Amino acid sequence: MELLTPQCGICKKFYSPKDDDGSGLCITCRPLNSQPLLKQELVKPGKFGVSNKQLIPVMKQAIAEESIETLKQLKSTYFYIFERSLKYLKKEEQGYINTHVNNH
Repeated sequence: MELLTPQCGICKKFYSPKDDDGSGLCITCRPLNSQPLLKQELVKPGKFGVSNKQLIPVMKQAIAEESIETLKQLKSTYFYIFERSLKYLKKEEQGYINTHVNNH
């Protein structure tokens, strides 16, 4: 199987697959406190790391389970993508996140 070269979600530069931690960011753009992939069984990186396509279903599942801690961990791990994914959620889901995650 051929390894895909991941592309940073911020600067759009390609980086080595061995440096990919699933955040979708290159080493330069990755926060210093970047955690390894939060929930390997839930968030699987796609061709270019973790994007809206991978994160939105996990966000919806966490909202359905009322798992505020999971949402907070997703936000801290995938901050850039988390914020960009909010606009694709239903108004009720956005409200839930704004009430329970963004205000704390």
